[in-house]
Amino acid sequence: MLKSKRPVVLIVEDEFLLRMDAVDMIAAAGFEVVEAANANEAIGILEALGIAETDLPEGRRFLPKPCSPTDVAGCET
Repeated sequence: MLKSKRPVVLIVEDEFLLRMDAVDMIAAAGFEVVEAANANEAIGILEALGIAETDLPEGRRFLPKPCSPTDVAGCET
């Protein structure tokens, strides 16, 4: 489990360079950063950390598994 005194931000972005820039900016702002390349990977990370969808702020929802980038519009819950 991730143990940090700093607030933790999960960055989910499939474009590597965009994700890398986002991680650098968020880390420079003082946050602990965890990154994922897609929604399925992000869900796996959250499950591994013991974070349930109900633990997230209201309005943050996951796409159902599996969901490819081309299916995002049809995958919204």
